[in-house]
Amino acid sequence: MVEGEVKNGRAACLGCLGILVQEFIHLPNSNYQNPLPAGAWADVPTVALWQIFIFCGLFELASYGGNVTYDLMLPFFDKHPEREGGTFGLDFLNVLGGSAAKTEKAKQLRTVEIKFGRLAMIAVGGMIVQTMLFKQPIVYNLLHFQPERIFAP
Repeated sequence: MVEGEVKNGRAACLGCLGILVQEFIHLPNSNYQNPLPAGAWADVPTVALWQIFIFCGLFELASYGGNVTYDLMLPFFDKHPEREGGTFGLDFLNVLGGSAAKTEKAKQLRTVEIKFGRLAMIAVGGMIVQTMLFKQPIVYNLLHFQPERIFAP
């Protein structure tokens, strides 16, 4: 379960960043000019979305040795008890303290990452709902805030 929470938290952090960045930075094609997340999703060509889905699927296959169902993942984790959720052996900058990834510093960083990921999951949901209700990008809405009646009687 930790693996899923860490992955979803990381995706939510990237989602928050992406929602804020897409308001100001766009690719040159007219399909990529929409600053609203829900509208931008619908404007992107289907082939580009399939590229994203295929990449995510291949990453999942590679991460778990082809074991992508719940029934196959449990024996996979039983065979690899040294593996901790969310770690993929990628500590190039020695942030976790080298090969001793079970240090106190590593445990603290994992706790911070999980808490930050939970906050990002709530934030990305709030950002999407806000842009759908007000039909304005996040930063623009914050800078030009005016109370509105969303639900008219």
